[in-house]
Amino acid sequence: MFQHDQIYEIRHIRKYPNDELQAYYEKKRAFEEMLHKMDAEKNRVKQSKSTAQIEKRAQAYQAAVEQFDMSTNALIEHVETLKKGKVQCVADMYAFLDVHKKYHDELANIFAEIESKQ
Repeated sequence: MFQHDQIYEIRHIRKYPNDELQAYYEKKRAFEEMLHKMDAEKNRVKQSKSTAQIEKRAQAYQAAVEQFDMSTNALIEHVETLKKGKVQCVADMYAFLDVHKKYHDELANIFAEIESKQ
């Protein structure tokens, strides 16, 4: 009974690394790719020789900046959800420890009854 309760209380923690962290790593990877793309576009603007090249590459750089901003916002939103998940994990751990304590208290009572009968 107690083991089933303990497993039930940690159900979210057991799923947490597989579900949430994989999505976080994907968003972080996309963020880093956008950062590198933005830096590359900035360097292309700096290396431009003519005004026409500068204008063309500046537009590409502006598009890269906008994509980077979107990627940054997506990563920030996901990190905020991870914080909520952390709160849930902490609550689950307290519930797990509460059930674990009840289990050991119950065992202590059983052992006390056995000792008193002897």
